[in-house]
Amino acid sequence: MKRIFILEDDESISSIIEFNLRASGFDTVCEFDGARGLERLETEKADLLILDIMLPSLSGFEVLRRLRGFSDIPVIILSARDSEKDKLEGLELMADDYVTKPFSVNELVARVKVNLSRYGGGKPRYAAGDILLDPMGMTVTKAGAPLQLSKKEFEILQTLMENRGRVLSREEILKKVWGYSGYLGDLHTVDVAIGRLRAKVETTPSEPKVILSRRGAGYYIP
Repeated sequence: MKRIFILEDDESISSIIEFNLRASGFDTVCEFDGARGLERLETEKADLLILDIMLPSLSGFEVLRRLRGFSDIPVIILSARDSEKDKLEGLELMADDYVTKPFSVNELVARVKVNLSRYGGGKPRYAAGDILLDPMGMTVTKAGAPLQLSKKEFEILQTLMENRGRVLSREEILKKVWGYSGYLGDLHTVDVAIGRLRAKVETTPSEPKVILSRRGAGYYIP
């Protein structure tokens, strides 16, 4: 059973959403405070988040910005703020949908189903620290801000994320990304590309936290 996390400070609206989602076969959990909701999202299972913007403690935008540092679950923003600026900000922070109040509960439930289906049917997004990679959209963000990567840099990062926790040798990376095995000079190409990638994804490239190396073995994302 899919579990929907409802982060909405208006308890009457939250109750209506919860009742209709449960009637549609979903499990639900509700929270009314931004900071507490974010804490629970770090430790509790959720398949989709319905997120209000105007929340106590932390705004919905800030919750989403921090959430994308550790989770890639689908997010539907639910808000009375309907300006283009607000919608664009939500989408830039990797929200999957934006519904304005007042809203149709039946439409919201339908959007929940569509977003769960779309997410489940496509390639998963990958997260490492505050880096989020979306293979379908060919995008990479750091703390919600888009990164401009070359095609090879994107493919290297995706390869490392797909094999997270496993050390990949330079030979493996060369074969997976460039499509061939190489000699010493070719392997140096991998080192150079990793260096350029680190300059973009690491906060302090000289002290990497995202892409690590194991001497004599290769590179990996922990």
